[in-house]
Amino acid sequence: MRLAYLDCFSGISGDMFVGAFLDAEVAIDELKGLLECLPIEGWRVSARRQKRGPLTATQFLVSVEKEQKERNFPEILELIKKSSLPARVKENSSKVFSELANAEAKVHGLTPEEVHFHEVGAVDSIIDIVGAASCLHLAGVDKLYASTLSLGKGQVNTQHGLIPVPAPATSALLVGYDVRMLDVEAELVTPTGAAIVSSLAQQEDTPIPFRLEGVGYGAGSNELKKLPNVLRVFLGDRQGTAAVKGAVEVLETTIDDMNPELYGFLSERLFELGALEVFLSAVQMKKGRPGVLLTVLCEPGFSAKLGEEILRQTTTLGLRISTQSRIELAREVREVSTPYGTIRMKIPLAFPQKASPEYSDCRKAAREHDVPVLAVYEAARAAWSKKAS
Repeated sequence: MRLAYLDCFSGISGDMFVGAFLDAEVAIDELKGLLECLPIEGWRVSARRQKRGPLTATQFLVSVEKEQKERNFPEILELIKKSSLPARVKENSSKVFSELANAEAKVHGLTPEEVHFHEVGAVDSIIDIVGAASCLHLAGVDKLYASTLSLGKGQVNTQHGLIPVPAPATSALLVGYDVRMLDVEAELVTPTGAAIVSSLAQQEDTPIPFRLEGVGYGAGSNELKKLPNVLRVFLGDRQGTAAVKGAVEVLETTIDDMNPELYGFLSERLFELGALEVFLSAVQMKKGRPGVLLTVLCEPGFSAKLGEEILRQTTTLGLRISTQSRIELAREVREVSTPYGTIRMKIPLAFPQKASPEYSDCRKAAREHDVPVLAVYEAARAAWSKKAS
């Protein structure tokens, strides 16, 4: 599985995204070939090496050679639909514009169909967005990740006049995403950059390990005083990283004199405090008495508070704590559409055929539709099989 990881330490924009992929491995001539599939005239693209602070990066440039009309959201979607672009490029380009239209509509009190794109709808921005989708296609990227987004401050001049940074549309797009505010008087994340992340990427500061195959730096249009105005992209492959090694702490104690009704509450408390697993096993204790072996698994560092809670909530006078090695399959979560709604699937990357529906989603859907939870499970598995084939 090919992946790309966006290191947005200095923000992100559409041209920075394309520039980073050109810097890493995508050929400008191949990108031009795809962009020429668009039914738009009067533009040309180029790339050049630029210094941004101590770093050298690739800047993606779009020149518009003739006057262009404004376009609304439906017109842009139709333009993409009528093009001869690959299906995946069409789909991803449309996703980005849909995110932008919804954000602009929310900010201006319109419906998405009523939104007229000014800066965003200009030809150079259409080229940026379709160019970004084309880069993912040309680089063979299956999964896109993004880091925490760095935001600037101040004001930016638009056709609506001066607006605060980050722009209202950018702010709307990034609700629910991790951001950090920098003391930099500049627009670090543009609406286009925010839409690319919100529609195409999964935010993750510590992604699953992968084999690094290339690095690229995309230059922003402005020189910043406090940090290099670049977007960094890492390209790699997950083949050979199917298993992730680590450690887990194990807490155990045997109990033979406790009311079994109390174990349910104990399990709830331990999960609330960070337990990964809590389970009970029947054991035979001294003098032939039946008892229970309580086993709790947790990440390193959680055993102290979990152990204290076990001693507080149970009749035991002591417990054993050990650290064990662990190997687990690298995985990700994807969504599938079923007749009962959207269900999340846990996907082992090396063995996607072992995908498993998220139980809580299936339970909720079964209650809402008054169907057996097994029916939801089977529908989710069928949807994943169709999607993965």
